[in-house]
Amino acid sequence: MQNYEQHIPIFVGSTYLDLKEHREKVRETLTRMDTFVHGMEQFGARPEGPVDECLAEVRKCKIYVGIFAMRYGTIPPGYDKSLTHLEYEEARRIGLPSYIFLIDEQKGQIPPASIDFENQDKLNALKKSLMAKHTPDYFVAPDDLANKVGTAIYRALKDEKAGPVEIDEGIEEVLPSKNEDSAKSILKRFEFFPERWAGVEFNGSFGNYISKHNLIILERYAWPNNVFHSNEIIRVQWPLLDSGKRNDIFYLYAEKDEAYSMIETDHPAVFEVLAETFIENVGDREDVNPISGIRVKKIFNIAGVTFEEDIVF
Repeated sequence: MQNYEQHIPIFVGSTYLDLKEHREKVRETLTRMDTFVHGMEQFGARPEGPVDECLAEVRKCKIYVGIFAMRYGTIPPGYDKSLTHLEYEEARRIGLPSYIFLIDEQKGQIPPASIDFENQDKLNALKKSLMAKHTPDYFVAPDDLANKVGTAIYRALKDEKAGPVEIDEGIEEVLPSKNEDSAKSILKRFEFFPERWAGVEFNGSFGNYISKHNLIILERYAWPNNVFHSNEIIRVQWPLLDSGKRNDIFYLYAEKDEAYSMIETDHPAVFEVLAETFIENVGDREDVNPISGIRVKKIFNIAGVTFEEDIVF
């Protein structure tokens, strides 16, 4: 089983009061992507947070995400630039890959209270510099921004532009081991990032109330020997159960005793299992895509259950 005491630290820089909802959406998206988000939330969301502490947070990170709307931001005492501007410059100084997102001033919904008229010259100069040094993307709403940030960071991680780093002291309480995450969380991340989330063991409950027609016997040649060791292998498409309700559908693979139990049990039933995510190449065959799914390593319990009518397939 893999050790998951690693993460990708990302600094999200922006003004706060006008972009609070935007930041929350971005944080939700990035947290699902094997990352740990740094930013002004580490200071209790205080725009007047100490400059040295803010810049120290930037230096802990591997990627910088800058979000700029219609406010320049608070200018700390003794400085002629806003804290948001200083964070961006620190990211540039230490060479962080930087992803810039500007509000679409024509289509974005900008309440008058969110416009900083006093510092428009500074804000316009900063945006002009950002457009000259980067290829920014433009957003109109919180969900739109979160989707665009997620797409950009996914590509960055896929291209391995930012490798994982060890968890800093004190972060363990904020970022628990992924092996302790819920089955739902692990499998959702595995669905989107299989290579990064393969090899994780977890306990989960699956329901077998899908038709037996979804039971597929695998061809002998199509299975990598280092995953299973016999021909007595099945693949079933069953949902992960969460609080007794239907949830996402996943492929489960089992062999021998576990396979017999899964195909011989009367419907419907709940299987409590120890499972492991995997992705494996099929020998040397380049014409066959890698196999990925959930390996059932042990069945702890099989319980008959009556599901509510509206959640039965």
